[in-house]
Amino acid sequence: MTTAVGEGAAAALQIGYNIKGYVSLWLDLSYHGTFGSTIDTAGNGTAAAMLGLHPLRFIGPDLPVDWKLYGGYGFFDILFYHETVFQPEATGKAWTGKALPFGTQFEYKFSDDSPFALGIDLRGVSANYEKWIYNNDKDISSTPSADKPVTTFRKEGRLTFGWHF
Repeated sequence: MTTAVGEGAAAALQIGYNIKGYVSLWLDLSYHGTFGSTIDTAGNGTAAAMLGLHPLRFIGPDLPVDWKLYGGYGFFDILFYHETVFQPEATGKAWTGKALPFGTQFEYKFSDDSPFALGIDLRGVSANYEKWIYNNDKDISSTPSADKPVTTFRKEGRLTFGWHF
């Protein structure tokens, strides 16, 4: 199994609620990796429940910039790729499990009248994989032993475009 996957495009959808500008709660669906044929496809996807704190709001609630510290629980995480090295056809392989995403995000809102904002998100993800799918096409999988968990850490930096209403 390789963990060198996921170069390419990234996309995230965050739907949540901000409590008076100080605390945010949201559902985060994120993906990064390659798109294309099954031979070239590789990447990572996570579904997580998140909680964020906005420290600058305690200093100035009406600032055009926002700084968020956040963390959450990824109730589903998949690291996948298709391999053709030792087999005639591409075979889907993947690790699935749970994750702990955390990080910081900086955002600039253009004006009070505009709902749009630009930012940068610096995220780290610690993942703990519970299932190894050796061949998804034939439903061949295994579970790692409890005394040797499979874990990874990845960095996920992204530019953000936000819409606030």
